[in-house]
Amino acid sequence: FFSSRRRHTRYGTVTGVQTCALPIFSEVKPEKTIVIYGDSKVQSVEEFEPSDPVKFHPRGGGGTDFVPIFHHVESNAIEPCCMIALTDLYGTFPATAPDFPVLWVTDNDQQAPFGETLKVEVQL
Repeated sequence: FFSSRRRHTRYGTVTGVQTCALPIFSEVKPEKTIVIYGDSKVQSVEEFEPSDPVKFHPRGGGGTDFVPIFHHVESNAIEPCCMIALTDLYGTFPATAPDFPVLWVTDNDQQAPFGETLKVEVQL
C-alpha cells in the first residue's frame, strides 16, 4: 500500500472535511489530528497535537471529489487509526476502501459506499 522507502507515522485521527460541510467534531484526544480540507482537490491541511484545540479553517468550496483526500493520506505515508469525514456525501469516492476505518458524518440520508455512515441533526 505505501512505499517501503517512506517513514510510516501512526496518527490518531485524520479528519477529511468537505469544504462546504458544517464543522462537526467530537472531543477526542488522539496522538495527533490531521484535518484535510477538500472539494475537487486538497485545499489545505492542518495538524493538531493533543493539547491543541481543534479549530476548523475551511478552504475552497465547490464540487466534491473524495479521491484527493485519500490520495493525500496514501502519498504522505499517513497511517491513521481512522478517518472521520464531515460531508454531505455528494461526490466521487475512491474505487476501493482504504485499510483504515472511515466514519462518514452527514446531515442527510445518503450512504457512503464503504465505511460507516452516521446521520446527525444540524441545528443552525
